[in-house]
Amino acid sequence: MRALKYRQLIDGRFHYWGFGIEGHAFIGPITSNQPNPIHDEFTGLQDKNGVVIYEKDFVYLAGYGIYLCEFPFTELYEAYPEGDIGLIIGNEHQHPELLEINDD
Repeated sequence: MRALKYRQLIDGRFHYWGFGIEGHAFIGPITSNQPNPIHDEFTGLQDKNGVVIYEKDFVYLAGYGIYLCEFPFTELYEAYPEGDIGLIIGNEHQHPELLEINDD
């Protein structure tokens, strides 16, 4: 079972919170005046440098290319046992231009 972690983009900056496995502690909450705040869920995995991967991150996967992490994260979970997860390249919120690369 993975920890339930989330991030929210507020005024151009990510804020993180969630429920941990140990002690089931709540970290947060984050509130915002935004009408539809963005919440991205933790995938349970890390890139090759140990950086936590969240939904809406662009990650390089060997044999696949640039992958936009969207639930249910199928390609990401298939790449993990093979050691094919590369680096996080960016995320959809701060680098929307990567969506065009991902569509090719």
